[in-house]
Amino acid sequence: MPEMKTLNGYEVVDEKARRGSTVKINALTSDRIIILGDSYTQSSYAVRGKAYINKLSLFSDYVFENFALGGDIYYGNVQRIRTGDDIYGIRYDEVKPKYAMMCAYTNDIKTLTVDQYANALRQACAEVIGRGAEPIICTEYHAHTRTPQIVAVNAQVAREFGCMHWDIASICNIVKGNSYAPFWGGSHPGTRTNAMESDNYEKFLKGLERPEKSLKLFRLRTQHAQTPISGLTYRTNEERAELFKEISPGNRYIRNPENVDNCASEGNYIEKSEYGMLIQKKAVSFPKVALCSVVIPGDYRATAEMKLTVTSSDPALSVYVKDIREGAYTLPTLYIRFDYASGVQTLPAVGDTYTCSDASLGTSRVLTVAEIRPGEGDGDAAGYILFSGVTRDDAITDEGTGTLTRVSGSGDAAIAYSYKSIGYKPEEIQDNILGGWKQLTKGTDGAYTLSSADCMGCIQGDRVDYLLVGSGNSFALTDIEASWTGVPNKAYHRERISFLPNLGRDGTELIANPTFGAAGSEDSNWGITPASAADNCYPAGCSSLAEVSGQTSITATVAASALGLGEQYSKGTAILEVWARYFPPVYSDGTGNQITEDSYDYAKLKAEIGISGRSEKERATLSERVNTHWKIVQFPIYLTGGMMSGSLTIRLYSDKTLQIARVSLKKI
Repeated sequence: MPEMKTLNGYEVVDEKARRGSTVKINALTSDRIIILGDSYTQSSYAVRGKAYINKLSLFSDYVFENFALGGDIYYGNVQRIRTGDDIYGIRYDEVKPKYAMMCAYTNDIKTLTVDQYANALRQACAEVIGRGAEPIICTEYHAHTRTPQIVAVNAQVAREFGCMHWDIASICNIVKGNSYAPFWGGSHPGTRTNAMESDNYEKFLKGLERPEKSLKLFRLRTQHAQTPISGLTYRTNEERAELFKEISPGNRYIRNPENVDNCASEGNYIEKSEYGMLIQKKAVSFPKVALCSVVIPGDYRATAEMKLTVTSSDPALSVYVKDIREGAYTLPTLYIRFDYASGVQTLPAVGDTYTCSDASLGTSRVLTVAEIRPGEGDGDAAGYILFSGVTRDDAITDEGTGTLTRVSGSGDAAIAYSYKSIGYKPEEIQDNILGGWKQLTKGTDGAYTLSSADCMGCIQGDRVDYLLVGSGNSFALTDIEASWTGVPNKAYHRERISFLPNLGRDGTELIANPTFGAAGSEDSNWGITPASAADNCYPAGCSSLAEVSGQTSITATVAASALGLGEQYSKGTAILEVWARYFPPVYSDGTGNQITEDSYDYAKLKAEIGISGRSEKERATLSERVNTHWKIVQFPIYLTGGMMSGSLTIRLYSDKTLQIARVSLKKI
């Protein structure tokens, strides 16, 4: 047994007992998802780095690997597993995936009956299970006219094997719309349209448990090449993706990226898996700045030591670790707030001074007016006043009534207050949680080491992020490995996602007019003039769209009686559903393409919700990323008790110009 020590009477384990075992995390040992399939996954009509597998992997902490071949069926996939096929430079058995997404059907059904297809799927599932992977049975983006049969038989096989079933065909039937030929290679989605594959697989991917361990690598996007290191911080995988693009999991891509919007007749190249190249100790090139994100088997509490070893072409390579304690941290100024009623005749001016009748603060203490905010405050207050002159050592309670007495200035000589509390100026509250990059020193063992104490602030949940900065304009890696020492303590949670669009829900539609009127004519219901789609592509039941941005929004109001907001108990959940897409201008001749191999092709749909009659600061903003094809975005709105009797207001806008085809709200 490890030696036990005590702290304030509690037993704590000696540091040595935390060391546990050492886990090597590299390109080979990472938890992987491999995709079996055909040409839809092989991807021949997207620009480099923009196949749906790239998009799916970009926001995940799993490493993805491609095993698809154009024209193949499940029997062919099984045969290629057995013979060690390495189309993308790596064999199935080399990577030992944790999951295998089963994404074939289209070619199978050309010659097989549905039941024969099901037997082929069973054979493929048994094959990957026998090699240690769990199958995930998927539909492709379409199932022709056989969607019900294929979904039913896929679900049947999933039940037989006790595995997951991800059905995207039923969703894509709604969002696919008209196939604008330049965006497609026959039935094969191009760069824009393959978003309906990645977007909808991702709905289910989010239900997977965290990987036990993984190591992912990214290149800095060209548009950020001049950004200083201090500006390369982020919180979420989405913010990470805005700055960095991931190395390739292997796929095909069009030869001329200028034909991104005219890809139908474009030839293609094959790109090898760059993770596979690292497994084989082959050089993978990077620009001056690269990112390495490492998922570990435990959190900070479970970690005794963390090391990173890098084999690089640049002997002067600098290595940094993301540390939440680094970077500027601005503590906002503390004020004391007093709410006043409507009886105040003359409000004080900034700089006026008052004393307070609260003995806990001292009745002689002079407080200085810092800000007056009419129309805000608690309950029936007419507004509140912020005063400076307090410190964090003062006992400021969130209660109490009393009187403010003027010492100097032009305000009322006495102001009664109904509530007091600590206060801050909203404009002084800064986002301080991004942290910064702390440079590491290479040890005599050739590794960049974080001790247990060093790890505080560097392990965010179960991940450590490293920044690699070359001494020149580029460098190459032939190997990179993290060594984690500790006692695994990660809790794994899997959620089986069942996605149901509002169209499939019983119950009343609470948005009076979910779609928009004729393009070019004023829609009095929404107060806008709808536009038409440049590619004539609309989701099911839609024939026009609304464009929103940071300056333009659309708004809907739902009566409190419809939602039961006045009740003092929970009324369940409502689903706000928005059909949206990000649609950069089309340049079929390549003269001004905004979609490139290096671009970040996403906008953020934002839904601001609030109760009518309440102040703006009480509104909440929900958001979700939207790519370049129609996506069904759902925001749960929890109808909690005490939401008052005001109507629910919804405002939709975006950080970029975004197109919306439908807005729906239903209680579930």
